[in-house]
Amino acid sequence: MKYKKGDKVVVEIKETHPGYSFINIKGNVGHVIDNKEILGKLEDFNTAQEKIKMTVEEKKEFDKLLGRRDNSYPDLNDFLKIICECPQFYPALHKKLFGNLTAFFDRKEQFKFARALEHPDLIEVEKPKRYYIHLFPGERGYLNKFKKNSHYTISDKCELDSFQVAFTKEEIDKIPQDALKITDKALEEVEEDE
Repeated sequence: MKYKKGDKVVVEIKETHPGYSFINIKGNVGHVIDNKEILGKLEDFNTAQEKIKMTVEEKKEFDKLLGRRDNSYPDLNDFLKIICECPQFYPALHKKLFGNLTAFFDRKEQFKFARALEHPDLIEVEKPKRYYIHLFPGERGYLNKFKKNSHYTISDKCELDSFQVAFTKEEIDKIPQDALKITDKALEEVEEDE
C-alpha cells in the first residue's frame, strides 16, 4: 500500500449519510469514511500564490533578460549578477533588486524575482500612476505638452491627439525645471477610468 497512517489525501465523495461518506476507489462505491476524518475541500488546500508586481519597464527588462536564457546565463545567481554588474542595460530591475534602503529589502525583492523566474505567470504588470499638473487656479491652469515638438503650454486637462496632459513621475522628473517649479502640491492623480 502506498499510503500509511497520517497521510493526507484528497478523495471524491460519491454518497453521504448522517455521520459517514462513501467514496469510490477503483470503480467500487462503498468505502466508508467517518465525516470527522474529512479535512476539507481541495480548494481549502490550494492557496492562491501572491502576484509579483512589476512596472512596465521592469517587465520589459525581465523579458529581455529571459531572452538571454541560454548556456551562458543558466541560473538565478547568473541573472542577479548580470543585473547587478550591468545596471545600464537593466536600470529598472537594478533599482528594484539592489537599490533599496537596506540589504533586507534587496533580498526580499530578489526572492520575488526568483519566484518570477520560476512562475512568470504570477507577474502582474502595474500601470504607472499618472498626474495632471495643475500650476494655476482654474480649469485652464494645467500643464500640457505638445507631442510633436515637446514644447509646453498651459491649458485645460482635456487629452487631445496633439497634447499630453497626464504625466508619470518619471516624465515629470524630465520636465525642464528652469521656468517651472513643479511640486507635489500641483499634482492631481488621474483616476483609472479617465
